[in-house]
Amino acid sequence: MRSGLSPSVEAGQSPAPLKKEVDSAEQERMRGEMPERYRTLLGHFRHESGHYYWDRLIRDTTYLDECRSLFGDDTLDY
Repeated sequence: MRSGLSPSVEAGQSPAPLKKEVDSAEQERMRGEMPERYRTLLGHFRHESGHYYWDRLIRDTTYLDECRSLFGDDTLDY
């Protein structure tokens, strides 16, 4: 019986997108293309921490306009 997973995953291999994400050469290529100096594990934690604090301290408060003027409009797709 098939599990619904791709054949490579059923064979014990990582899914292709995950392989790309952990490949050092691919990470460096993406870092160059996206001008993200902090595209590292620490940078990822910093980014996710920003989401947490934004939800706790900024969203639905009087600070929203000030935050957007300082950091940019979070409703626009970048």
